[in-house]
Amino acid sequence: MIPQYAPVDLRTKILSFRKDAVRLNRGEMVAPTMAIVYPTYSCNMRCFGCISNAENAHPASLGVDLFDDFVSDFSQMGGESLEFSGGGEPTLHPKFGDLIASVARRDLQFGMITNGTKPDVCGIALAYPGTRYLRISVYTVNQLEHVRRISQKRDALGSTCRIGGKILLGSSSVPALKFLTEEILDAGVDFVSIKAKRHCADDPEGLPEDSKQHLEATLQELRDRWPGRVFGGITKTHQVGTCWLSPLHTVVDALGIVWVCCYYQDRVEDISIGRLSDVAGGKFRDLWYSPAHRAAMQRVIIPECDFYDCRFHVYHDVMNEELKDDASHLAFI
Repeated sequence: MIPQYAPVDLRTKILSFRKDAVRLNRGEMVAPTMAIVYPTYSCNMRCFGCISNAENAHPASLGVDLFDDFVSDFSQMGGESLEFSGGGEPTLHPKFGDLIASVARRDLQFGMITNGTKPDVCGIALAYPGTRYLRISVYTVNQLEHVRRISQKRDALGSTCRIGGKILLGSSSVPALKFLTEEILDAGVDFVSIKAKRHCADDPEGLPEDSKQHLEATLQELRDRWPGRVFGGITKTHQVGTCWLSPLHTVVDALGIVWVCCYYQDRVEDISIGRLSDVAGGKFRDLWYSPAHRAAMQRVIIPECDFYDCRFHVYHDVMNEELKDDASHLAFI
């Protein structure tokens, strides 16, 4: 069963990238379609199980000029979409409006994962017509009023942006799951996505088998109660074979470092491609097509990919099956 965490399922998403996947499978390099950018390592919350707590202790923010150069290069290479998320709270970047302006100048599609504690700053993103989604990570009921204000801002602006609530579910928060899901939906979001905390003491994988079965039943009850509005589960995903699809996207952190993927914090090996400020003119393409990129991909240790439920686990499963099937008709209209 392929997990579904949002209105568009993962199988549909990856099959839309089939042409690039074919090239990657042949050993070619492709330009990334999506960029995930961590604008800042500053955060105003200290969530248990967060993989970025070490980075939050030494906050830094991506320079506006460096970001603008990156966005320009990324767009010229054929990039289509950019997401703010990651190692800190994006809306805490001191020049957030300038960053959105850079995205708007290139007419890129935009999305953001946020804790929602800065509704007015979220309003800057909602005012950009290219904003496709905001996903608000909700850890406590104290955030619900912020979620409601953001939903109201979206409606007042007439934005078509989809707003989702995200619950990162730990063993300790299982008793509050039904209540929190209902309250988030009541705050005006379009959907709620539920994922398990991983690689920490609160990982639901550590629950007794009967408790996990009860939790799965509760999740199914929520999905049945709100069809098309509640997604997700706690099924653990795993990487099968090598990770070869990562060039479909790129990841840039608050220091201007380019990474193979967003799960780099717990790696034994450095899987960075290089630093934007270290190449002449900050040219992203010079890093992207460099030997350092392929070398970083070779340093990926597959068992470390299983620390978290990376979406590329599913992407590889689907595309490996698709490309080995000589009877596939997906190349035909």
